[in-house]
Amino acid sequence: MQYDSWEIHKFLLHRHSDRAEVRMCEILPEFFSTQAATAAVSYQWRLPFSEVLSYFGEEPLEAARGLAGWVPGAKELRVWIDVLFMDQREGSNAWREGQRPFYHAPLHLVLMTGDVMTRAFILYEMVIRHRAGKESLLLKPPGHRPGEFRFQGNFYNTIATTWGDDRRFILRYIDEVFKMPQRFNREITKTVVAAGATVTISAPSAATSAAAAGADAGLLGTAGCCSAPRSGGTDDG
Repeated sequence: MQYDSWEIHKFLLHRHSDRAEVRMCEILPEFFSTQAATAAVSYQWRLPFSEVLSYFGEEPLEAARGLAGWVPGAKELRVWIDVLFMDQREGSNAWREGQRPFYHAPLHLVLMTGDVMTRAFILYEMVIRHRAGKESLLLKPPGHRPGEFRFQGNFYNTIATTWGDDRRFILRYIDEVFKMPQRFNREITKTVVAAGATVTISAPSAATSAAAAGADAGLLGTAGCCSAPRSGGTDDG
C-alpha cells in the first residue's frame, strides 16, 4: 500500500493521541538526524510518500544543483518535512512552528507536480521564503518528460485550498507582502521559469498594467501575520 502524508497524519493521531506532542521525529528518534536541516521541503500531502522520497534521488538533485539558488557546499541533504517534524494535533501551534524552517534553512525545495502552483500552502511557504530574502527551488520528479510542466501565469487567482478560510488567510498574507497580485505572479513566474517549466501569461488590460506600474514604484511591504489558517498548515499544499 502507498501511504501519503494524510495517512501518516491520521496514524500518528490514532496511535499516539495520548502524547503531549505528536511528532514522528520524537516517536522514532533513531531515524532522524539531530543536526539542523539543510532543506525545508514543500510538497502536496496527496503524494505517496515513496514518491516524495523519489525526488531526492540523484537525477532530480543533479538538476537542482545547476540552479542559481543552490547553496554552494550543500552536499549532505538533511530535509525537513512537515508531517514528520510538526506536532500533528488539531489546534496545536504547528502552523507558526512550521514557518521557521522556510526562513532559516539554507535551501527551500518545492516538489513539482502538474498542479503544485495552485496549492495555497505551497505558495504560502514560497512567500515566507521570499520574506526571508531567500530563493525557492523547484525539483522535478525523476523521469519527467521535456516540456511536461506548463503553468498559467495568474497564480494569485488560481490558489486553491480545502477550506475557504485558509484561502482568505493566505491571500491576505500575499497582499501584505506583495501589495499587488501582479508582483506576486511575477515572483512565482521567475521561480517556475528558472526550473525549466513553461508559464503562459495572458496579456493584462491597460488599467491593470497601469496599476501594477504604480505599485512597482513603491517598496515591498512586510507582512505581519494575521489569524492562523484553519487547517494548521496541513492542507494538501
